[in-house]
Amino acid sequence: FIGQTWTVGVEEQFYVLWPIFLLFFRNSWKLIVSSLCCFLFFKFFINILPEHTWYSDYIQLINRFLFLSRFECFIIGGLAAYLVVFNFDMVLKFLFKKYFQWLVYLLFFSVFFIGALGRGIDQLIYSFLFAIMLLNIALNPHSIVKFKWGFMLYLGKISYAVYILHPLVIFSVLKIYSPFNHDSKFSVVENMGIIFVVLFVSILLAALSNRYFESYFVKRFDRRAKL
Repeated sequence: FIGQTWTVGVEEQFYVLWPIFLLFFRNSWKLIVSSLCCFLFFKFFINILPEHTWYSDYIQLINRFLFLSRFECFIIGGLAAYLVVFNFDMVLKFLFKKYFQWLVYLLFFSVFFIGALGRGIDQLIYSFLFAIMLLNIALNPHSIVKFKWGFMLYLGKISYAVYILHPLVIFSVLKIYSPFNHDSKFSVVENMGIIFVVLFVSILLAALSNRYFESYFVKRFDRRAKL
């Protein structure tokens, strides 16, 4: 039930390495662009190396690490943040245009329904699309998608706990319900009911975790930060 926590390790590695890079590059823009290009080139180079060689095991290991690290996705997020922090108004105005927003969402659903486009390619596309979506949702008063209402803001606050807890909830719900299901497959109604129960229980547990567990550490960190 902790397979999803692989992302925590990836985040920690990125946040350890990235400040070190920043120490040696005064120009953050060049660092972001060059890092993205170098990482993608290296990924491509590793992928095209011949498989059946004496070093193929090492290549597979490196390839798996590069695939799971998702460093290019982090760098694209950094690129979006850079546009905001350093006031790239011309670029943001273009990204905020309604026709461009519609194009981004159309492309997102197209890629989503097509499915996997190749090893890591779809993640790269999703990263660019999500970066543009988030910039609009967070900063654009004319965003075609708005989440600034009570429940969605709260759901965003507890979303990481939902992500961490939902596999355990899925397993538990299926384990409890399976003895009552005599067929090998669930009907549409049963599937919808299971999805609703999983969502409800996941959100409930995440809310309790936020209130009685995570808040303790947040308050403790705030007190230390003030000191």
